[in-house]
Amino acid sequence: MDPKAQFVAAWENLGAVLKEGGCSFDDIVELTTYHVDISQHLQLYKDGRDQFLPKARSTWTAIGISALAHPALLLELKCIAAAS
Repeated sequence: MDPKAQFVAAWENLGAVLKEGGCSFDDIVELTTYHVDISQHLQLYKDGRDQFLPKARSTWTAIGISALAHPALLLELKCIAAAS
């Protein structure tokens, strides 16, 4: 799967998890992202993120890593959301 498709799928999956918890993207207060090849993909990631988090009211920490547990993945998202 190409990087853009992976990033969109990650956001769609996060949206489903948030919905199950009674939250939405607007309820995210803290976001941590783990990136393989951060220097190569960060702008592409940010372009996709802005489609899902246009208001970007949360804090965000981006961490560059050498690999994830699943070797084909380039991104892992972790967030804290507070239901309104």
